[in-house]
Amino acid sequence: MTIIIPASIMTALTLLYVLAPIFSKKKEQKKAMILGLIIALSAIGIYVWKGHSDIPSAPALFEKTGQRAELRQIIIFEQDLEIAHKSNPDNLKLSLTLADTKLKLGKIEEAVKLLEQTINKYPENTEVKEMLGSILFGMGMMLKSKGAPKEEIIRIWQKAKKIAPKGATYPTAIDRQMKLISE
Repeated sequence: MTIIIPASIMTALTLLYVLAPIFSKKKEQKKAMILGLIIALSAIGIYVWKGHSDIPSAPALFEKTGQRAELRQIIIFEQDLEIAHKSNPDNLKLSLTLADTKLKLGKIEEAVKLLEQTINKYPENTEVKEMLGSILFGMGMMLKSKGAPKEEIIRIWQKAKKIAPKGATYPTAIDRQMKLISE
């Protein structure tokens, strides 16, 4: 049961408690109103403290450390990088940093698209090739684990092998995986 239900019940009871003595003596009405305000503020306090199943509690929204705070910082960083990248799309370091940030946020397709655009601008850059190839290898492994069609997996791995720079380690792993998938 979410906290919203008890909070709603407490609020309804508070309204009944406040409205019931309207026609009685003024002294009783003041007591009723004070008690009603205390109950209502308690309900709001519990809601803010415990939160809702879909909404983090108020302290979680303002935490300066922890997983949520780190995620919030990465999202803000990504937004800043997006703005900078739009004004300077030919900056290689900026493109790589933005792609890495997108990966951290689980935006794999966006990272791949960005790296493909970058590799078109810098076709001989081994860092871009290594990063894109590694991501494509990982995508293939993820698709394999999910039972995707082997043609799709092989297509992605062949793309990764095609762009692999000399000395890259993932093409060997791709070859092994392609043998396993073909058996």
